[in-house]
Amino acid sequence: LDENKNCYGWGDNWGQYGTGSNLVNTPILVASNVIDIMAGETFSYIVKSDGSLWASGGSNGASIWLNLPDTFTDVFIQLDPGQVLNACPVVGVNIPVIENDTIISSIFFPNVFTPNGDNENDNFYFPNKGIEELNCKIFNRWGTKIYEWDDINGFWYGKTTAGKECPDGTYYYLVSYKRESSENWERHKGFVTLLR
Repeated sequence: LDENKNCYGWGDNWGQYGTGSNLVNTPILVASNVIDIMAGETFSYIVKSDGSLWASGGSNGASIWLNLPDTFTDVFIQLDPGQVLNACPVVGVNIPVIENDTIISSIFFPNVFTPNGDNENDNFYFPNKGIEELNCKIFNRWGTKIYEWDDINGFWYGKTTAGKECPDGTYYYLVSYKRESSENWERHKGFVTLLR
């Protein structure tokens, strides 16, 4: 996946590269406007800038999607998450501490934000209750730290520390936090997708 949102595939191929052939010796453009990829052993997924999900591959009875038995394709096809009965989007993880049936502290880890200036979901942050200290480091896909904050009310607005706008894509974070009810620091690592 290059900086212009072009996705390339090459190598020994069972369809998972979306190139339409078995062996590819040099990189071939397989999709454009791509912001994230997940390459598997027999199939791959890509997410395009419009938020659509695409897949290619599948072999030995494996399906490229939950409700498509034995489905194989050697080019990327669009998938519809709505096809999966009772499916719902994963938007984060809430980790509470419960004492005597009362939540005394919790922290939520979102996985997508849209810093496009519409005042809706413009910042990446960790909604929390009962957290007294928090530090977060944001990294790009090459492992370079691009942003950091050290405040329970801190957030990332989709720019580097130097103020340069970050492109759409997946970023990784490492967050350390301490609950009011504990002397120990806890750590969580995860990823967040930036969509404008």
